Amino acid sequence: MSELSNIKPSSCRTAFQASPELFAALDAFASSLHAQVGDFVFREAVLCTGVYLLRSGTLRAFSAHKDGRDIVNRVVGPGAILGLPAAMCARAFQFSAEALEPTEIGFIETTALNEHLRARPDLCMQVVGMMSDELIELRETHDHMKNCTNTSCSLHGSCTCAH
Repeated sequence: MSELSNIKPSSCRTAFQASPELFAALDAFASSLHAQVGDFVFREAVLCTGVYLLRSGTLRAFSAHKDGRDIVNRVVGPGAILGLPAAMCARAFQFSAEALEPTEIGFIETTALNEHLRARPDLCMQVVGMMSDELIELRETHDHMKNCTNTSCSLHGSCTCAH
């Protein structure tokens, strides 16, 4: 992991970046958690119980390749919301999230998230859009990794956006 500690969040938008409006609306009722370097916020294939709002610090969002390698899908910073598809569909996480530095996180249990969204239908389309974008990014990364042997390609790094 030491080689990843120098990776900073990309300046390009990722599927995990929420609009300031959505982030603020959810963060207003999130409980606070803290993670230290190397702590897992959640792990791939574990049933999701809520969403995580990254308030400060950086997280490495990655999944495991069938050969045991970790695939770094993204390094995300403040403003990211992680776990929306898993929480909304009552499923397991599609990736793991590990702190790369001391990190402050907001956590919202799925039941509370659903209640809040029922009261704020104006936010629902933003949530649906984020869920869709996240699933597309994860699928594209997994599909690419099935056949890629070039470890210097952009999908093995922290950003898949075209700059």
